[in-house]
Amino acid sequence: MIVGNRFAILVATLGTVAGACMPAGRDPRGFAPPPQLVPEPVYINPGMVPGLDGFSHAVKVGPNVYLSGEVALDSLGRVVGVNDLRLQIDQAFANLERVLRLARGTPSDLVRVTIFVVHPTTEDYRLVHEAATQFFPPPKRPAVTLVGIESLPMPGLLVAIDGQALIRAEFPEKPQTRP
Repeated sequence: MIVGNRFAILVATLGTVAGACMPAGRDPRGFAPPPQLVPEPVYINPGMVPGLDGFSHAVKVGPNVYLSGEVALDSLGRVVGVNDLRLQIDQAFANLERVLRLARGTPSDLVRVTIFVVHPTTEDYRLVHEAATQFFPPPKRPAVTLVGIESLPMPGLLVAIDGQALIRAEFPEKPQTRP
């Protein structure tokens, strides 16, 4: 008798679990699964960080941020460090960080970075590695790929840096206080 009661409880429990997993409209009790929430993409195009025309600086979908190739342009849209790869790398990383911070992230949130260099030499790769090591201190460095390319869309540019970030924690902006 006890075994029979346990079996009946098990069947009743399994029936409830199976019913909860059925698609909406098929559950005789009228329960429907919760709706799937798909976050809307947020396009990040700050006016203070100039970029190449026709591209968004970044797109954020939930905690994921997809960063376009940031280049060595100053706040007026002029190329920084013409013929100086190290200055351009530093400016491109600075622009990448500004955009990432506007997406509510930090460089430590980057999980993948691709650095594109125009006509790279062995010395250029050393410069890129040195700059990346300073920008991404240990122990949490993203996966980095260095790619040699023929050119970039604007004359004088030697480097572009793109990436993907996973924002692990967001902090709300501080409220503005008025004196």
